[in-house]
Amino acid sequence: MVAEIARALSAGVNVITISLLGLLYPPAAPENLRKPLEEAAAQGGSTFLSTGLDPGFSSDVLPLALLTMSDEVEHVLVQEIGIYDHYDVEPVIRDIMGFGRPPTYEAPITAGGAFEAFWGPMVRQLADRLGVELDELVGTSDKAVHDEDLNTSVGLMEAGTVVALRVACEGRVAGRAVITAEHITRMAAEVAPEWPTFDGVGESNYRVTITGNPKMRCDLDLGRAGDVWGSVSGTAMRLVNLIGEMPNARSGLISALELPLVPSRHVVTAQRVSQ
Repeated sequence: MVAEIARALSAGVNVITISLLGLLYPPAAPENLRKPLEEAAAQGGSTFLSTGLDPGFSSDVLPLALLTMSDEVEHVLVQEIGIYDHYDVEPVIRDIMGFGRPPTYEAPITAGGAFEAFWGPMVRQLADRLGVELDELVGTSDKAVHDEDLNTSVGLMEAGTVVALRVACEGRVAGRAVITAEHITRMAAEVAPEWPTFDGVGESNYRVTITGNPKMRCDLDLGRAGDVWGSVSGTAMRLVNLIGEMPNARSGLISALELPLVPSRHVVTAQRVSQ
């Protein structure tokens, strides 16, 4: 994918994507992702942007908007709390995330620092915006099993296999977490009840908790319109609404925070609703 995007950038074509999560904040991205795209964008005078919902809006624009009301900040926690039974892509659910596998299975999402690689740049972006120099990024993970068989959208998950996953990337200073990105993902609402839950109507929900003065908690609950889940629609429209601003951006690899807030222009009027 990097090679394909580089060809487009070198030809002068702007690119906006949700597929390269580690490039949400280019200065903190792995060099093997960043460098070829930087070179291609310089050659073509083009612009590259990676964004989405998480990492994306719920982990950059939303917490930073809340932090404009802060005096003292001790900890920023950005969470996705989701039930993934709606996500019926079996290779992702079973092979990448490890659901329905024995607890001994090493899921790629938690192996080799994968979560830190994808979500670490968003942690570093928040740290840079707060003027905090992090000492380290530390990944944590936990698994939960169920004592009964569980029927899911991708088939049976037998009792004793993994049906919930909790992974996090902590940005620490002097051994203490200052900024944390965390995902709590279940295959059913009743599993891992001791972990944080969300009582909204969506299948994936987003929470920002700021410890400090003042203390804040903001829950973003994305519901469903027809057959489209809110997290799917929101992720797509985060890109679509920014397309018109890409020609106005500087060339190179940018963050979504360098672009203005662009609302939808598709406003449903009272007349249209009544028709």
